Amino acid sequence: MGNGLTQRHTAKSLLVFAMPTIVMTVFMSLYTMVDGIFVANFVSADALAGLNLVIPALSMLVSLSVMISAGGSVVISRKLGECRDREAKEDLSFIVFLTVLFGGAVTVLGIIFADPILRLLGTTDGLYQVAHDYYSVLVLFTVPCLLQVQFQYLFITAGAPSLGLWCVVAGGVSNVVLDYIFIVPCGMDIQGAALATGIGYSIPAVVGLVWFSLNRNGMLHFTLPRFRLSTLRESVVNGIGSMIINLAGAVVTWLYNRVIVLYLYETGIAAATIVLYARYMFNSVLSGYSSGVAPVISFNYGRKDFEQVKFLFRTSLKAVLAGSALVCLISVFLRDPIVALFASGEPELAELARRGIFLFAFSYLFNGVNTFAATLFSSLNNGRISAFMAFMNTFVFLVGAMFLLPNLGLDADGVWLAVPAAELLSLGLSLYFLRKNQKTYGY
Repeated sequence: MGNGLTQRHTAKSLLVFAMPTIVMTVFMSLYTMVDGIFVANFVSADALAGLNLVIPALSMLVSLSVMISAGGSVVISRKLGECRDREAKEDLSFIVFLTVLFGGAVTVLGIIFADPILRLLGTTDGLYQVAHDYYSVLVLFTVPCLLQVQFQYLFITAGAPSLGLWCVVAGGVSNVVLDYIFIVPCGMDIQGAALATGIGYSIPAVVGLVWFSLNRNGMLHFTLPRFRLSTLRESVVNGIGSMIINLAGAVVTWLYNRVIVLYLYETGIAAATIVLYARYMFNSVLSGYSSGVAPVISFNYGRKDFEQVKFLFRTSLKAVLAGSALVCLISVFLRDPIVALFASGEPELAELARRGIFLFAFSYLFNGVNTFAATLFSSLNNGRISAFMAFMNTFVFLVGAMFLLPNLGLDADGVWLAVPAAELLSLGLSLYFLRKNQKTYGY
């Protein structure tokens, strides 16, 4: 384990430590976005909409991997801080082994039940074939998809965030190159996009398996896994908040596909695809910082260095406030070039997407604090608060706003504004829990 976890951080060193994770998370958000760009420009707008219909299933899988990975990394970091190195290695091996087994089962079930899954996702008759073409290839890469998410967290926990960054960059670059090769010269259309994404997932997954197998001189490496019910329970409890935060992406996409079509028809699904791509990319900047500093907070909390925990909390809160304002401004100023990547030749689609990105921008003012607060409580071994906050944001505030605002006369604008409204309500909840638990955790 490098000095990143053990050193006494300054504001600058903390940002430097978190930066690889921020960049890595942004690159992860670009995987599917790149697919969308090539599909929109070289296949069709219907294919773009069909791709978006499959995204919730992928996001749900990623969310489950995030739960066991984020929660497991908290457990491992705390045990390292408590000098329980052997248990930390056994827990690392156990959660990776469990992920591989789960991914294999999902692959088999996903192939068998492909049709009902696609119908549940809201696939219309007109978009069924393109959605099926994308889904049928991507489901084969379930295990690499889960592992590449998991190793994002475990590389950080092992004190090697830069390795995770380079893996994701390599996967992202290969995705771009292969998207072009498979879609344009090879004429594989949307199946080529899915294949390129799957290969991009496989690069970090393979590197992670090899590195943790050979890293015998490091603090963390694979050993004989040992099943501990307490580890699994803690991982689930501490990671469920992070899971729900990521699951929000699946829920948002699924709801938008269901609701926006009522006001803007199938063109609305394509517009929602562009808007949600932009949302994932901008949110990833804020969530990447929180994920990057979480193991540092867990480690210092584990060794009871409350002075450092307090510094990390206050520095991070300032960082996410500044980052939120910056991301909001950037999203407003970059909405035209973002839309042009997908809809340069379709003015109606472009106008709908520009409107959606502009209204979504207000959500970034609140999202940074909400994400950091939920991640903070997970890193402090209180996943219950994190899970409650994330649940309220997605399944109460967002769902309520999604169905209430359009019926107040806002129509499609009400659908776009549902996310900012949910984030604003969640901000009040975040501030409440941060203030209530300040003395308990010493931040």
